[in-house]
Amino acid sequence: MPRGNVLLDVSALPKTTIVCHGDARRISDAAFESTLRANASPIERILWVDASCAVGTVRQEMELRGDRYLALVDVRCELEPNWLDELIRQVEWRSGVGASTFSPQLPLAENVTPFAADARCTLLSLRKFPQHHRLNDFPTLDGAIADFLVRGLEFRAGIRGAGRAIARVPEQCTDAEFERVHGLPIARAVAQNPAAAEERLADSPRRRKGLVSIIMLSWNAPQFTKMALESIRAHTSGEYEVIIVDNGSNDETVQWLRTISDVRVIYNSTNRGYAGGNNQGMAAACGEYVVLLNNDVIVTDGWLGGLLSAFDRIPGLGVSAPRSNKVAGDQIVLDAGYQTLEEMHRYAAQRTQRFRGRGYMTDRAIGLCLCIDRRVIEEVGGIDERFGVGNFEDDDFCLRVRAAGYAIQVCDDVFIHHFGSQTFAANNVDWTATMRENWEKFAEKWQMPPKRADEGYLPAPAICRGFDRSRHYVPLPASEGAADSSERSYDLVFAAVVRDERDWNEVGTFARRYMRAFTSEHAVMLAVAAAGDLSALTIGQRLERLALREGLDLGRVADVEVCDEDAVEAWLQGFDAAALRHVAEIEDRSPSALRRLLQVEAAV
Repeated sequence: MPRGNVLLDVSALPKTTIVCHGDARRISDAAFESTLRANASPIERILWVDASCAVGTVRQEMELRGDRYLALVDVRCELEPNWLDELIRQVEWRSGVGASTFSPQLPLAENVTPFAADARCTLLSLRKFPQHHRLNDFPTLDGAIADFLVRGLEFRAGIRGAGRAIARVPEQCTDAEFERVHGLPIARAVAQNPAAAEERLADSPRRRKGLVSIIMLSWNAPQFTKMALESIRAHTSGEYEVIIVDNGSNDETVQWLRTISDVRVIYNSTNRGYAGGNNQGMAAACGEYVVLLNNDVIVTDGWLGGLLSAFDRIPGLGVSAPRSNKVAGDQIVLDAGYQTLEEMHRYAAQRTQRFRGRGYMTDRAIGLCLCIDRRVIEEVGGIDERFGVGNFEDDDFCLRVRAAGYAIQVCDDVFIHHFGSQTFAANNVDWTATMRENWEKFAEKWQMPPKRADEGYLPAPAICRGFDRSRHYVPLPASEGAADSSERSYDLVFAAVVRDERDWNEVGTFARRYMRAFTSEHAVMLAVAAAGDLSALTIGQRLERLALREGLDLGRVADVEVCDEDAVEAWLQGFDAAALRHVAEIEDRSPSALRRLLQVEAAV
């Protein structure tokens, strides 16, 4: 179907859902519906909603992203034939366009800003907005859509105006609430120079990186875990935590893990597999980014910074991954001819210098190292445990990430060494049989045609269908600390607030005596609010090291809860006032005196 110099192949276009909203008296008007359908582009269905429920209806329609369009039309519009074809032509004009609109206040065929784009006559390409980007509550759908499009600039999802007059639309009525949220100075700048204002908004600073949680699984073969951990310590900068999930290792491995003071360890009595173990780690992780890292790797200088920098370069990125010497698919590098670790590190440094800031987009990244935005985990969940000890669980996760509208990049400037399947070899796992069995599960889940695992598959059809939360979401287990806190009642709670190092010195001294006075069998808890420069993670790590220095078994230590808290008074009100004791007000803090306090409270 020709439109100017563009040939629009409607056979390849996704279908459109049209939401007609506004005056209920014109809902389901036959003549209006006939105009709505006067297009060559395929229409899946038409929904008629009153203004009072329009925001909720559109929010629900947005939940399934995938390769589909959502058109919003005020029922007061007077549409021209092929109005939808024109909006689709504009939204497909280039990859950075997430919406197209018609507004009489705008020059035709110009890039426009969301301040002139609302719900009067607008088309959204849902695949260009990541899953967590949803409609906020506004009094009108116009205000909600304008706000949605402003915030969508973070993902470089711009807006195009129609190339010709396609409608007569009612006067613009964007909410006053929208102007309050986004500011009148910006609105004035938009009126004066729309293109410059959109560019400025699109280049606004990203959210702060914050803490990164690095999760590794352990299943025997402790020599590889040791090397991986040593390389992390030597070659990682920035704020990070390491969580090791041990999947039922032998005594030698467990005894070594208990000697580590700067790592959180979760012990399983049996092997929970790649999926189950990593899900436990993700549930316990505190970071805004989570890295799933094999334990049979050696990381190199700048590896984590390189993976994180991809999120600054690429709007809507959900996962980044490195290149390696032993990895399936395109992530492998074929010129990694080093013979020693020293040569490997020189090779990695040369790659970083040569390929800085470069990489390629993909639908699949291998699970030996995945750097994941926390928001992605909140949307798609964890690793599907149906895949057991491994194989195709990373394919499944990446398909969910892509179907939910997030991008995946392999970073050419990040290289890590991989020894390759050492956990499988150390535990005598039949890799080929596991691959075959899990392929059948994967193909069934994603409606793949029957074929052998080594023949590969096309991810595009599954991605285009979108992320269906009811079918695809994988819930994480409740973290052990959260479960203990919510299910257990306490006879006595010691509460302390740490705002600076001076407060910590007092709390640390008290905590040492507290840990000596009680065990996990006592109905007592030390609750610490991090309300200043020291984060909850830092305080928690210090308390853990303190217990280890005292020679205490972490599994037997009395309950301790540490949280970041700004509203200290509200936090204190969350405890049973009768059981609460403020650490600062306790004069005798000897272990025997603390035990007497518990005896008194337990007897009440």
